[in-house]
Amino acid sequence: MISLGYLVFLAVITLLYYILPAKFQRPLLLVASLAFIGSFSMPFLLFAVVFSGINYLFGIWMNALKTPRHRKFLYFTSLFINIGALIFFKYSNFFIENIDFLLGSFGARETIPLLSVLLPLGISYYTFQCLGYMYRVYNGIEEYEKRLDVFMIYNLFFPKFISGPIEKSNSFLPQMRQNKQWNNEDIAAGLHLLLFGFFKKLAIADTLGIIINQVYGNVFEYSGLTLVVTYLLQPFYIYFDFSGYSDMAIGLGKMF
Repeated sequence: MISLGYLVFLAVITLLYYILPAKFQRPLLLVASLAFIGSFSMPFLLFAVVFSGINYLFGIWMNALKTPRHRKFLYFTSLFINIGALIFFKYSNFFIENIDFLLGSFGARETIPLLSVLLPLGISYYTFQCLGYMYRVYNGIEEYEKRLDVFMIYNLFFPKFISGPIEKSNSFLPQMRQNKQWNNEDIAAGLHLLLFGFFKKLAIADTLGIIINQVYGNVFEYSGLTLVVTYLLQPFYIYFDFSGYSDMAIGLGKMF
């Protein structure tokens, strides 16, 4: 749910972005992104910063290595770390549960205890962004990013951190080298898309979510027709939920 505090936060950051001198635009976006993530969890913020820093260093090392064999080794090492971290946090307990089920089917009494692992906020989105960045740098599609603050903004940009969309580095990073001036058309277009996304999320997705959760929470109290209709509504709920958040993030990006 979009809170009033979040809307106030957006308004303040947007106004400061254009009121402050141009040299403060990038620092403001970085501080705003770090503050936004930290408001949810400081450990999540620390993990996201370290994760982004490691990928930033991989890009520098990739550029420094000239031997194809060494570059290939470093590239696959980055893939292993990025994908490995995602699998560990998202699917470790899923694998453990299935192993325990198999062991139990063979009569085993001992089980592997589940891990007390919290899924870091936004990990899917910034992991896939890093994977795309490393692929493009490795294949010479784009140059590595020299500035740590710019790379951090790319990976942790607060409008898209929680629910995407996933942004290509060769589209986002060049924009960070430009000083943005107030433009009525960009602001209007961004606000339009922001409000349209807000409408899709609040009026459509959240309304459908209430219906779907109520039916799924008491399945045996509803008829077959109701269950079928609810099942058919679920894809629309998922679409408008993600589409709404994506439109809001794109709209905010347009405003910045």
